[in-house]
Amino acid sequence: MATYKELQDAILAVVPMPEKLELIKNKINQTIHFISSSGFFWRDVLEITINVDDGVDVTTQVQSIPITTSLRQLIYCRYPESVSSEFKIACVNLDAILEGCNALGDLAYLSGSILHIRNSQLVSEFNLGYYTNPIDLILDTDENWITQLAPGLIEDLTSSYILNLIGEKEDAKRITDLSAVFKQTYVHDFIVSVQ
Repeated sequence: MATYKELQDAILAVVPMPEKLELIKNKINQTIHFISSSGFFWRDVLEITINVDDGVDVTTQVQSIPITTSLRQLIYCRYPESVSSEFKIACVNLDAILEGCNALGDLAYLSGSILHIRNSQLVSEFNLGYYTNPIDLILDTDENWITQLAPGLIEDLTSSYILNLIGEKEDAKRITDLSAVFKQTYVHDFIVSVQ
């Protein structure tokens, strides 16, 4: 388990460049996003309810709602249980829409940062389940599930990236080669199987 400050200190031990703290912070967050986006992990799943405050229009059966969350991939979109406990909305990708899967009834898909929902029931809200991107670490005490389960991987990948940037390619390669082996272990043993 590691906080942002602990990660930063560990990286500074490998790359003693205190003048590059902003670069280190950016690369720590970039590494965390890389690890998160390397798979679909249950710890990245969120569920929210969107309603009229978010742009849902109860008078229309076609919604185009700007998504301001860190939504990475839509898992499901459904009516609230008060409307229908069995009637779900099919989530499709944009390619399926372009290929003409309009034969489906109710459907939802993302296009850029807009969530489109075609709904047969007039409702004021929808429940969304989605994979999210981790929030950036900013404060010294900030942490997330990746910093708790794979701090060494974050340290290695971030140190390697910075060493590569400053021209220390041999040291960067050694760390990268080692972290590539550990990444498989971290992802499989610690991230996927621990529930």
